Amino acid sequence: MQAGAGLPARPRVLLVDDELKVLEVFGNNLSQLGCSVDTASSGEQALSLLERQAYSLALVDAVMPGIDGLSLVARMHARWPDMRLVVISGKAHNEMVAEAFRLGADDFLCKPIDIEQLRHTIARFTCSADADSSPQSLEQVLQTSEREAVLAALQQTGWNRRATAKLLSISYSTLMRKMRKHGLRDQTD
Repeated sequence: MQAGAGLPARPRVLLVDDELKVLEVFGNNLSQLGCSVDTASSGEQALSLLERQAYSLALVDAVMPGIDGLSLVARMHARWPDMRLVVISGKAHNEMVAEAFRLGADDFLCKPIDIEQLRHTIARFTCSADADSSPQSLEQVLQTSEREAVLAALQQTGWNRRATAKLLSISYSTLMRKMRKHGLRDQTD
């Protein structure tokens, strides 16, 4: 079966997360998006799968026991440089996002991830004939990731700005600037 217009028939995706519910939900969503999905609940299991199978894309949780997600991304990038790597986390902060990109990640998504965001990411990294021609610059990706990280932290703290600033390890005034910059309005007002 031939795919049309540069579209692969079934992109092969590796999903790595230590939370079994995340593997189940994301795995089902990825399958519905037309991907062939393998899951791993640890970095060690992911490396074992990678020795036996080639993947066009890997979604890797940043925080896991054993080999953590960022260390796994560094290993994957060094060994399989053509594979696209997306880091996912529910506890992202700017330093983590920057470190993920430094280690070879192509994108960073903050949990919770909706199906449209997942669809966009899959299309962006698996449907392009030229893998280096992404619709967003690194600066745009960083800005989007920063907004998602701030929003996730705000939601985690129930929109308590002081607790959010502490969670993100930034000052209160920096948090307020970031909220204004990204159009995040206080949900408690």
